Amino acid sequence: MSSAKDDALWAELMDVAGGDPARAALVRSSLRSLAAGPVHSPLREMAREVLAGRSGFRAAALSDAYSPSFTTAFQTFCKHYEQTAESKRREVVAKGNTILAKLRERLSEEKG
Repeated sequence: MSSAKDDALWAELMDVAGGDPARAALVRSSLRSLAAGPVHSPLREMAREVLAGRSGFRAAALSDAYSPSFTTAFQTFCKHYEQTAESKRREVVAKGNTILAKLRERLSEEKG
């Protein structure tokens, strides 16, 4: 049985994911991974606040408390992306698309 906070989080994640349940599930999974991260990480704290329903995802991401951590993580990603060969980028995209397809299939089967 889902709670109102779970429903509110799912609705926000669905909006962030453009209505794609598989992408929303991946964002939720990413939040859970962040929530289990290093003890003194601002992103860990943010993920825990969002998952507990004490903050919305967008509000947390845009807050003064957490946006610098998002910016740093995004800059690190961009640097890594720029240094990655195009062939490797295509490989990672293909793997991501495969993961999304399998997740969509599983969600469809669960829905019945």
